[in-house]
Amino acid sequence: MSRQEYTRSQWQRLFALANEHDLQDLYQHADWAAPYELSQGPETGLVTVRGRVSGDGAAFNLGDASVTKTQVVLHDGTRGFAMTLGANATHSLLAALLDAAMQVPQAVRLAVPVRQLAATLAQRHAARQTQISSTKVDFFTLVRGD
Repeated sequence: MSRQEYTRSQWQRLFALANEHDLQDLYQHADWAAPYELSQGPETGLVTVRGRVSGDGAAFNLGDASVTKTQVVLHDGTRGFAMTLGANATHSLLAALLDAAMQVPQAVRLAVPVRQLAATLAQRHAARQTQISSTKVDFFTLVRGD
């Protein structure tokens, strides 16, 4: 996954879904430590989560979720942004730094490790889906008298 393979919003989503440990490994593997300034955050706040019945019904407020957002500016003016679920400032900062790193010419060295991160996240998702589907219960209605 490099700049040429995916859009910025796609790699930002990947960094937001990864855990802090995954991002630390990726950042260290990149061997990239450009000077940066925090232009915003990390700030933790709440967002309203909305849902729909059956995916196409009327929208309703499901509840609130905490998010942390961070924006960094590299010395060359490149901006990195991240908004992550939860109150983990380090996760948000690493995601913002990696977003900035993906926009600079040196991002080519991140192509393989980011592709591996995407594969790891896909495997975790598939394992979770398998675990969830194993607990599926089929309900049926019995008619009285049968």
